[in-house]
Amino acid sequence: MNNEMDIQAAKKYALDLLSQREYTQAGLKRKLEQKGADPSVSEQCIADLQALGYVSDERYAELFVRQRARNGYGPRRIQQELQQKGVSSVLVKAALECFDGDWFENALSVRVKRFPKIATDLKGSQKQKRFLQYRGFDFSHIDHAMTSYGAESEDIDY
Repeated sequence: MNNEMDIQAAKKYALDLLSQREYTQAGLKRKLEQKGADPSVSEQCIADLQALGYVSDERYAELFVRQRARNGYGPRRIQQELQQKGVSSVLVKAALECFDGDWFENALSVRVKRFPKIATDLKGSQKQKRFLQYRGFDFSHIDHAMTSYGAESEDIDY
């Protein structure tokens, strides 16, 4: 076999990749083509694997949302990352809506973890808001984290 892969070799390589972690269709296509598969071969391979249920952008998006939320990221950042990975906007929106966590509590917990002390001045408060914004939280989540933090901080032991 020269530099181009046939369909069987592409499937074997794709299954090896999928045995290690989930991939989006676009990510798997990119990997196959980097390995030398013709675009038509990679598309056929992905279609076959999708029919078998081995490749699912919907499943990938749901797992990605849970993992990134658990790591302290908000819905805006997660949405942007999924779209960069080639997941359709419809699937991204559905995955974010299916998320069973609480974005308000996530924002509060990220803030408490990163900033154990309450900001007493405008500069400190703005720094904390920028951090949460960078993490991808909406302004309503940030507002909740900034206002709820003061009331609950008295009960937290550091």
